[in-house]
Amino acid sequence: MKTLLIMILTSLLIGTQIFNPQLMVSADAIDLLTSKKVYFPGEIIQIIGHFLPNAVLHIDLVNPLDNSKNSTQVQTDDTGRFQKKILIPYNAVNGTWKILASSGNRLLSVDISIISSNYNKQNETINTNSLGPTWVSPKIESPLKQFKSGTSAKSIVCGEGLILVIKADDGSPACVKLQTAQKLVERGWGTLKTIVTQNQSSVVNQESSTKESIRIITEPGQSNGIGKNGFVDATSTIEIIFDNFKQTASPLIIQIFNPHGGIYKVDNIPSSNIQPDGFYKYQIYIKGNESTMGEYRVVITHNNATAFTSTYLTNVVP
Repeated sequence: MKTLLIMILTSLLIGTQIFNPQLMVSADAIDLLTSKKVYFPGEIIQIIGHFLPNAVLHIDLVNPLDNSKNSTQVQTDDTGRFQKKILIPYNAVNGTWKILASSGNRLLSVDISIISSNYNKQNETINTNSLGPTWVSPKIESPLKQFKSGTSAKSIVCGEGLILVIKADDGSPACVKLQTAQKLVERGWGTLKTIVTQNQSSVVNQESSTKESIRIITEPGQSNGIGKNGFVDATSTIEIIFDNFKQTASPLIIQIFNPHGGIYKVDNIPSSNIQPDGFYKYQIYIKGNESTMGEYRVVITHNNATAFTSTYLTNVVP
């Protein structure tokens, strides 16, 4: 039977962004689109699609690390259309995840990329002769030098604060910063490597008790202002709390992404500015117009620990 393809233009409001995909609808197959291709942990994936009318679909978000699934269901309406939101886990690992949509013997797989720093340190050893763990990190060669010496692209080790991206056309590796990785993946230049987290050795158990982590507390009372020519601004304050804080040469990096996924601002703050007890207060100031209103993603990184939060630019003044 010849399949009738119908172009459906759907407009879904996601925050303050308009999701306007072109959905290729097949009479007897599952069709599915996501709001974008690159996400951060804790973000919402907006899904729209089409299948048989009044059918139940199983939706799975598949972790590339161990193939574990976050599962949900959705029922199509009388026309076969459906919508669903899926929350990405806050501890999601870096790499290419899959969204599986299935019903009976029908199955569709869609890839998305998640950019994250949730991984344990690699190629490190513990000095067991000391009273506590001492981490000894070998010098890391450049990605190209590792590659030419025979290391496979997927086994390349990147320096602190960098993420491994595999070039799509020739499979060569590159170590880049978080915001650069996002742009390269969105443009189709390359794909992310899934970083495997060890989970069954005593070494990791010793590390987990001393590994630095970050918590964020948003202070109440965000202020919004409306200026001339349609410009608005928003000011909010966050408290950054470090557990097992270690002052190092690596700065505290605060990256703010606009609602369209681009970099709005990057601050590199010396580690010495953080209080010895692991406390730092940071004020977020955002200014824009109607085209840049919405959720601004805040990514905070220090010593391979990463945390996420959001702030919002709106023209609603309390």
